[in-house]
Amino acid sequence: VRYGKGRPSFDPKTTEISNNFIFANYGGSQGVDNDDGSSFFDIGRNVFYSADGFKMDYGGHDSKFHDNLVVVLPYDGQNCYNVGPFLANHVDLFVNNTCVCGAAPTTIPSGCGSPACAIYYRTIFPDAIRSGDNFMWGHNNKGFNIGALQNQKHTSEIQLTSSDPSMELIGSAAECNVSAPYAMLASQNRYFTPMGNASIMCSDTLYGFLEAKARFGIERGSSHDTLPDPQDVLQWARKFLTWNNEFVSS
Repeated sequence: VRYGKGRPSFDPKTTEISNNFIFANYGGSQGVDNDDGSSFFDIGRNVFYSADGFKMDYGGHDSKFHDNLVVVLPYDGQNCYNVGPFLANHVDLFVNNTCVCGAAPTTIPSGCGSPACAIYYRTIFPDAIRSGDNFMWGHNNKGFNIGALQNQKHTSEIQLTSSDPSMELIGSAAECNVSAPYAMLASQNRYFTPMGNASIMCSDTLYGFLEAKARFGIERGSSHDTLPDPQDVLQWARKFLTWNNEFVSS
């Protein structure tokens, strides 16, 4: 049905996901996880909270992530977008999005997939949490150890850090050079990070935001700044959740 009558194809009709308020906490990661070859998605005019932004790996293609508000709490480092290589001339688009990256002083790690885990995490060092410190949880710095969260005597395995520089990373892409036919096209986006030092990971090499724009042509028309006032974010959310000029509320 994608190309109309008389032109059968295995390509599906575009799946549209729009005008939603999506929470991706407790291990949800992306609000919409375009993993494992997901293709032909149009994801626009949504608000994602406690969520990473756009993701593609394992051969997905021909999707568009646009006009969304993404509020990223420190989680697993994928942040605004994380994409692998695309098929030539079948890339995804990441356009006109607003991504607020690191909009909280604490982090819940990848694998913390239950309310009990999150509650334990937020109460184990309440004084440090109030002071704005962040925590990295793990077992010998490799992976997530739920036992460390469930048993007080194992808290020595929890690593405490005073900052989380990974929240300056707005996105990662296997290819950033827009002249390549297999590079995601990102443009006209707004990024906000704690320090205002946004960076992009291109083919496993980290570049400053302006350097990546100049070197690869990525993020044309995009901007970056420090974190906005929370009231501004609320105002943006109301705007993004407007349907036929009426605010969607319950």
